[in-house]
Amino acid sequence: MTRAAANLAIALAGADDAPAALHVLPPEANSTGLRDVGIMPTPAQFAELPEDAEAGAEPEPELVAEPELVAEAGLDAGAMLEAAAAGTLKAMIIARDNPMLLRPGPAATRAALERLELLIVIDEVETATTALATHVLPAVSAFAKDGHITNADRQVLRLRAGAAPQRNARTAEAWLRALAGQLDAELPTDAWQALAESDARYADLPARLSASRQPINGAATQRLLAVDAAPPGGAGLTLLAGRDLYTDRLSAARGAEQADLLHRADKIQLNPADAASLGVEDGAEVQVSGNGATLKINAEVSEDIPAGAAWLPILHAQGAAQQFSAAGAAARPKVTVGPA
Repeated sequence: MTRAAANLAIALAGADDAPAALHVLPPEANSTGLRDVGIMPTPAQFAELPEDAEAGAEPEPELVAEPELVAEAGLDAGAMLEAAAAGTLKAMIIARDNPMLLRPGPAATRAALERLELLIVIDEVETATTALATHVLPAVSAFAKDGHITNADRQVLRLRAGAAPQRNARTAEAWLRALAGQLDAELPTDAWQALAESDARYADLPARLSASRQPINGAATQRLLAVDAAPPGGAGLTLLAGRDLYTDRLSAARGAEQADLLHRADKIQLNPADAASLGVEDGAEVQVSGNGATLKINAEVSEDIPAGAAWLPILHAQGAAQQFSAAGAAARPKVTVGPA
């Protein structure tokens, strides 16, 4: 879907203006703010320019970074896990994230994390990822944080603490500063100043936080070229998995039954035509199989799902949908669905 949106932006606005015309909404809160402060390595597909690009030739259809960004390239989450599995990455800090729940291919993710010599996890609940950690540092909940958040509309919102930290819990920033101190490394003491120096949109922000919003993000940080759609998979239904509106992530990570208290999203959704051909009725229990994994779940017949596809909530049963995907696979996985 993101590839299609990028191609549509290029078709309508042109390659030069497409970056300013397209803003892909991130799935997690404050992802925009994280990017603004520079906590986003250049993904692998942007890491190198094609050899013929420097000679002025037209590069092959792919996403390409501006040359000044290449020097700052790092590893994204997938590349870090690949490096850990290969043994070239020895240590990792995971701050308030849960790759065992949210990454495709949980078996490969587990194998990569288990090979690390040092795995520090900063989180507020016990998860399948903290169970693999060599060290766990307790994080405060969102209700105990004091700071700011940049929303998808580029408004900077004030976040005030409504609860006291429990026991020895600290913010992720506090833990990172403590770790930096042990390593004799320096972190900026004035976060606002450091942010304003790297992004002019945040200059003098503390004095004008009450003045509506920031300018929209029109900075072109990447040059977009057309990319091919992901290749189709094999036989079966294409599995679409994603976040739903009702399931609490932290409760789902703990396997709590109240993660979706009213059971509004703990079903697999099928198109009426597919359900009829499979002999599946609305509300019936079905078995989903693929990639060597199986899952029993109730079905919901819905015209919201296109024919040939099935939709699973990604947080159901502690991320059970991820077991149908192979780590790093380009195509959406295919699954078979039938009466249980």
